[in-house]
Amino acid sequence: MTPELIELRQAQVTIEHEAVWTFETIAARSSQLKKLAQTSASQHRQNRDHLNELLTNAAADVPTPLPGYRWDELNNDAKMQAASQDILVRLCALELEVIARTSGSARSASVLNLSNMSISAVRWGGTAQAFPGLSSR
Repeated sequence: MTPELIELRQAQVTIEHEAVWTFETIAARSSQLKKLAQTSASQHRQNRDHLNELLTNAAADVPTPLPGYRWDELNNDAKMQAASQDILVRLCALELEVIARTSGSARSASVLNLSNMSISAVRWGGTAQAFPGLSSR
């Protein structure tokens, strides 16, 4: 794994930690969004764990969760959906960078992951994008 790809993977892990925390918090706070949040938390926990394994196998540092996230912003369903969309857009942008720097099965896995995150962003109320990760948002 190149140093540039390691940095991208580390950035992904950092956001995946935030995603897991955010979706678990939403599941605990919103009865309407609970099922979607639980599904999202599980998916991002798997993503994070996979990235941690890739970094460990590359003998690279694995980022740990930050001591706090935007908990005060998660006080109604609309804000919860907006926070979820923001996380997913940031992850899509990073995944697009990974796609450009990988090949073969690694690239195929990243394309699938980008597709899944884009679908998830729409489920969280976002609009479908022709080229996820390329928006100016």
